[in-house]
Amino acid sequence: TLDTLKGSYDAAQKNIDAQIASYNKMIAAEEDKKKTDKDRIKEWQQAIEDLSEQRKELFEDFINNKM
Repeated sequence: TLDTLKGSYDAAQKNIDAQIASYNKMIAAEEDKKKTDKDRIKEWQQAIEDLSEQRKELFEDFINNKM
């Protein structure tokens, strides 16, 4: 049903948002260190980009399935 689809979509969105927030916190903590690991930060930034793309695809799937 539409309610089930919306619930699944909302849960997935919250999960992605939580992961992005976690990566942002890790980046901030790493940048505060004296010896910042720039490669690690780049990996985390790429993970954020990937998650953002996932979020976009998830939204598109939700819209397409809703109709």
